[in-house]
Amino acid sequence: MATPLTETDLGLGTSWRQALRGEIWNYDDWRVPQIIVPESRRRDWPNTPEVRVRCEDLPDAEPQLKVLAPLETYDAHCYARSDLDPWGCLQWLHRPEPNAWKNHPCILPKPPNLEGVPSDYMAAELARARALGWVQNDRYYYIPPLDYDIEAVTKDQWRKGRAFPWERCADSQRHGPVDINGIVWVWDRDERHWDVQLPEYIRVSHDGRKLP
Repeated sequence: MATPLTETDLGLGTSWRQALRGEIWNYDDWRVPQIIVPESRRRDWPNTPEVRVRCEDLPDAEPQLKVLAPLETYDAHCYARSDLDPWGCLQWLHRPEPNAWKNHPCILPKPPNLEGVPSDYMAAELARARALGWVQNDRYYYIPPLDYDIEAVTKDQWRKGRAFPWERCADSQRHGPVDINGIVWVWDRDERHWDVQLPEYIRVSHDGRKLP
């Protein structure tokens, strides 16, 4: 079984804890599983974005931190979605100001064939995206370098917005994710778009549209 470590007894049954342990099939994968609770049970759990979990068959292992998110406000959780999507790992670091007239999310444009693809199948779909190219149907998509390995990214790197490799622009102090073509994508915090550093850089929206 796997047991969340909390100050109060949550009353979690054996079947629930066995099911949680069954989902921790890769002990080194910090992204999954996530614990989702209904709002009616939220007060029973710690008021934190994560909760420590101990696998009872691994008594000497350090307890793991797992995302703890209320079902009704899952999309507003600081890690729930961004932990599972490297293209969106920056959105909570560069949130728009409240009531800002430009509130586009800081999300790298993702190739359509990668939408909804879990990390276990990412390598094969990335190969397909590279074959299709970074420009598709007049939209520009971020595709990571050939040697990119999603499993090699640490939790600390990911949470700091470094799920993809970063580089500094050759002619300035600006920096951002570097793609398969060696092009750096720089986020414009004021205008809420990507400055793609081609010889004559272009502005690209979070969904891949080329902007004026």
